Amino acid sequence: MSYLKLTDTTGQQVAESSGAALRFGRDPDASVVVRGEAARVASVRHAELRFEQGAWFLADLSSKNGTFLNGKRVSTPTAVKQGDVIRLGESGPEYSVATIAAHLEATLAEHPGLTQRAYGVTLLATTSGKRFEARGTRIRLGRGRECEVQPVEANDTIVSRVHAELTVGAGGGLVVRDAESKNGTYLNGERMTKPMPVRLGDKSHAGPGRACAARRGNGNRSAQGSAATTSGSVTWSENCDRNDRRRARESS
Repeated sequence: MSYLKLTDTTGQQVAESSGAALRFGRDPDASVVVRGEAARVASVRHAELRFEQGAWFLADLSSKNGTFLNGKRVSTPTAVKQGDVIRLGESGPEYSVATIAAHLEATLAEHPGLTQRAYGVTLLATTSGKRFEARGTRIRLGRGRECEVQPVEANDTIVSRVHAELTVGAGGGLVVRDAESKNGTYLNGERMTKPMPVRLGDKSHAGPGRACAARRGNGNRSAQGSAATTSGSVTWSENCDRNDRRRARESS
C-alpha cells in the first residue's frame, strides 16, 4: 500500500507519493507548501507523512501549534487510512487522505500499436552555465525536488513547484504542457492553454518574460529499433529577446 494521494477540502489534489515522504509546512521546498492566511499557524517544517513497515504514518515535526488527525492531536507517529483528515494546528489548513493503494494502475495506451519514444534533453542556464540533463517519456520542470529538471532555486516565486512537463504525445513526438502553474507557461510568446508539440527552435517561458527554454535536436532510432531517443539541447535564460531567438536558429 505504498501509493498515497492527498487532496484539500475542495477535493483538489495537492500531493501524491509512491513511497517518498510528504512534508507539510511553510518551507518552499516542502511537498505541501502552506501559504496565505493558513500559513500563520503553520511551522516551516510542520508535519510529515512517511511510509514505514508497509503503512503510512503521520508525524508532527515539533511544530508550534501541533498536528491533528481526525480532530485529535498527534503526539507520536500515527498510522493513517483512506478518508482520514489531517489538520495543521487547531485552525489551520485541512487535507484529506483521498487514496491509499498498493500501486498506481498502469496507464491505458490510446494507441497500443504505437511505440512510445523516450527523449533526452539538456538545459543550459545561460547566467551560470549550469547544465541540466534528463531523459524519459515524462520530464517535469519546476522548482520542486520531484522534478527531473530544476532550473531555478527552491525559493523562486515565479516558477511553480511543478511548472511544466515534457511528455510524449499520441503521435510519438515531444509535447510540452503547463502543469497548472501559477504564472503559466508560454510557447513562442503565447500563453499555452493546451499541450503543444515542441519543434526545432521553439521557445518556452515559465511565466511572462521569465525563464525561457529553446529546444533543438532531432530524433534518432535506436539500433534495436524498439525505441527512439531524441537528443536535444535547451537554453534557459532570464529573458527571451531577439538575440536569443537568433542564437537558437543558428544553433539548430
